[in-house]
Amino acid sequence: MILLQVIELSVGYQLPLFSGLNLSLRRGEITCLIGRNGAGKSTLIRTFSGMQKSLGGKILLENKEMGELSEKEISKRLSVVLTHPVKAPFMTVFDLVAFGRYPYLGGQAKLSKQDNEIIDQAIADVGIESLRDRYLTNLSDGERQKSALARSLAQQTFLILLDEPAAFLDFPSKIELMRLLKNLARNFSKSILLSTHDIEMAVALADHIWLIDQNRNIVTGNPNNLIENETIPKTFNIPASFFMNGKQRYEF
Repeated sequence: MILLQVIELSVGYQLPLFSGLNLSLRRGEITCLIGRNGAGKSTLIRTFSGMQKSLGGKILLENKEMGELSEKEISKRLSVVLTHPVKAPFMTVFDLVAFGRYPYLGGQAKLSKQDNEIIDQAIADVGIESLRDRYLTNLSDGERQKSALARSLAQQTFLILLDEPAAFLDFPSKIELMRLLKNLARNFSKSILLSTHDIEMAVALADHIWLIDQNRNIVTGNPNNLIENETIPKTFNIPASFFMNGKQRYEF
């Protein structure tokens, strides 16, 4: 099932960075968006999420055009985890995860028993029960990133967009986060799009790669195929042999 589809999409600011994009994301799959620094990965994520207006074309969420959906309707279809986790003072992990329920709340904005159960389940699914009442300012970057992911689970969307989610994590925390994302895709039927500058990790993790090349074209394909046909190695000036042990190194 296609959860997100872009049709002849133009992305940018006053002038387009990308034009004529035709891409789609399917349920239960992980897609990694890769490209050189400054290639426009974050701009694409913001545009796909509706945080930034496109310059033309269409974005469809579950076959409905994004421009015709309300903010609440969009929030019930997709959730976003940004590079810099929230560090708000006096906000606990529970408080942050509870934000995921806001699209479903009525006028009184009061959490129901069911909302609280969903929040607790999201915290458990990410494995941060011991952090439930901790303040965000007292957490590590990895713990804050997991808390942000739990918030997106509480939002109960089948589509999750992540912008450089492992950017500030050490290697063990990065592995733990990637295993969690793999579990969400496989066992919870989530569709996950994440941008990353870690090419080796993307090759090991992804079902599909969206590669921004030097001309800002987006080349799509299976990771192994994009290595074998030299697309990834030539874009990053990395020999294909570099990726041979990627899956063993990341142990997904």
